[in-house]
Amino acid sequence: MDHNCDACDSKIEDIPEFIRQNLIVVTLIWTDSCKAIKELKDNDYNKHLILIITDLEEEILENREIFSKNQFAKNYFTTQIKQYLEGTKKSAGEPSAKSLWAKPISTQLKFILEALNSASDSKKFELKDILYFVEIIQREIISVESLEGLLNLLITEILKEEMNREELKFIVNTIIIMFIERGYYVKTLEYLLHKQLSLFQDHWNRISTSTDGLYLYGGLIYGSPKYNEEVYSENEDYKIALKQYYDSLGLKDRIFLMKKIYVEPPKKYKVIFKLSNFALANSQSLKIGNVYFYIPKIHGKITIQDDRYRYRDESSDLVQFEKRIQEFEVMSESIYYVAVDIEGNDFYSMKDQADQAIRTVEMAVYVFLKKDTLMKKTNNNEIQIISNNYIICNDLGEGAFFEHSYISNKGFDSPNNIYTDRIGHWLSSKNSLNKSVETWLNAFKQYRKSVESVQSSDVLLYSWYSLEPFINKSEKITVRLPREFDKPVFEEWYNANNISVLQLLLAIVTIKSHLFDLLITFADNLARKGFPGDRFSVSDEILNIFFISKKDNGCIEMNLSKFVENFQLIFDDFEQKNSQFDKYISEIRGHFIDHTTCLNKIKQAIIDVKNDVYNIYRIRNMLVHSSNTKSKLLEYYSKRNKEYSLRLILEIRKHLFKTESDTEIQPIDTYFTRTIIDANVAFEAVVNNDMDKFRKWIIQ
Repeated sequence: MDHNCDACDSKIEDIPEFIRQNLIVVTLIWTDSCKAIKELKDNDYNKHLILIITDLEEEILENREIFSKNQFAKNYFTTQIKQYLEGTKKSAGEPSAKSLWAKPISTQLKFILEALNSASDSKKFELKDILYFVEIIQREIISVESLEGLLNLLITEILKEEMNREELKFIVNTIIIMFIERGYYVKTLEYLLHKQLSLFQDHWNRISTSTDGLYLYGGLIYGSPKYNEEVYSENEDYKIALKQYYDSLGLKDRIFLMKKIYVEPPKKYKVIFKLSNFALANSQSLKIGNVYFYIPKIHGKITIQDDRYRYRDESSDLVQFEKRIQEFEVMSESIYYVAVDIEGNDFYSMKDQADQAIRTVEMAVYVFLKKDTLMKKTNNNEIQIISNNYIICNDLGEGAFFEHSYISNKGFDSPNNIYTDRIGHWLSSKNSLNKSVETWLNAFKQYRKSVESVQSSDVLLYSWYSLEPFINKSEKITVRLPREFDKPVFEEWYNANNISVLQLLLAIVTIKSHLFDLLITFADNLARKGFPGDRFSVSDEILNIFFISKKDNGCIEMNLSKFVENFQLIFDDFEQKNSQFDKYISEIRGHFIDHTTCLNKIKQAIIDVKNDVYNIYRIRNMLVHSSNTKSKLLEYYSKRNKEYSLRLILEIRKHLFKTESDTEIQPIDTYFTRTIIDANVAFEAVVNNDMDKFRKWIIQ
């Protein structure tokens, strides 16, 4: 794809205004995507081919026989892969960005689809053949050529007067994921595109007004000259050289700088730990593999790079880092430093290697201690202690990252304490509990373990264990949705081990929880008229329908039933008086007014939850049976499952506490059946355009 146009070769200062505005939109999408990935939010990240292809490979390698009989699993991968083939079109009839990006591997993708749906046809590829196709795909989709194709697609979209945001979102997500696969940390990537598109004058203004650290290299375009007193005798000389570099880059040049960043070889770093309670018998420095004693007077002291921002906020990373350096440089007979040589693309990605580094240090120190001729212990009753704190610096001793480990005092996300007296009675009771209560308490204990766990694998397993008591109580429950739903929604389920019941229940509670949050936020936004945070206009007579009072803590007291009963009237007033908030109006209408849009959202949400549950269960099985998983989505699905677990626990709690005494509590499967029936009634109401009935279900 060639872009021989004036805008591509022009400086950013000279491009047309609509392209300048497009660049602002693109950088916002980039930043939002990085934030969503960093916070493990659902932004289609979990559906990307680069990530799911590894999951498919693991299924074939570790679980082929069971996978071959699992139609839901095969349908899941079939649906995801089909989106990347040439048949996928944009609304205008053009090939989608997905299919254009995946064109070099389209043949392999078609062969995988054939193998997934071949059954026992001897003339077609089989599941075992998928491993070869995956090997090719994994190599090609993160290649430099693949990135070049994406950057060209990005430029093509930027040059349009009307950009397609969905296409942009895919292109940007894919570039970010490719950099992560290359070893970059998402926090480093957050402002990568913004820096390459920055204006010279904006950057020079920051440099010239800086009171500490004149030359702020961190925000410069890649490849910019750095200040050197021997080369630039005056600040003005450096300014001229820097401007000349900026002026030499056209729009396309700037975007393609990301290719140069992508192919940069890994840099060398050191992770340095403090070691206490023993000493060397002499000053000899020992080295085993990539681990050695780091002696400042031999290897050089750690310094802070001059190009980092220096805010004197005592809580800032930089100030804390300076203090950590000083702490590490306090030498005594019983304190030494141990360094591990590592490689990586940036300082933040080094943090991911810290756990492995400390294990490496532990083994090496054990070997050192066996060399009795070279070691002397300060006290036979003391053992060597490796600090959990560490500093990362480059080969020049320029430090740029530290980690201070501490025990978090943050409480776990638990159901609120409105019913603490009743729960307290259950927990302290010496008598046998109601079976439903016992099941709920056991589930909650496992959920609590998941929240308190550090490792993603433990989070996923414990949150799954919190769901298992409910799965075991759901054998007699009917999995049912309206027939008006599409076949993939109402007919395709993971039928093994009652997982289908869990898929449906989690879909229902997720949809209801999400809609309730949107509804209560909408009501709260309107009720804040005249208070701090007031954004929207609303008539006094409309407000009086549901507003009760504002409490001292800033919370708004409302009559939610009145709000829902008069929702159409309230929405009409809101729409009339707040036309400037067209996106928010459209969001509220699509969830609570327009039954067609609402129905589509419900169906997609059900599909998404069913797919999530399959992936969570798949990873759970890998962890239980193989003690490990290759999935790149372990952390993502750990967070999703913890959320699902809490929602179902809260749903059961609601039924338990509606009763006056334990004798009124019914079996868990009764509550599940009621939940499914109520949801079917609500979904049928959407099908029949009875949105009033649907809205009332949300607040039941």
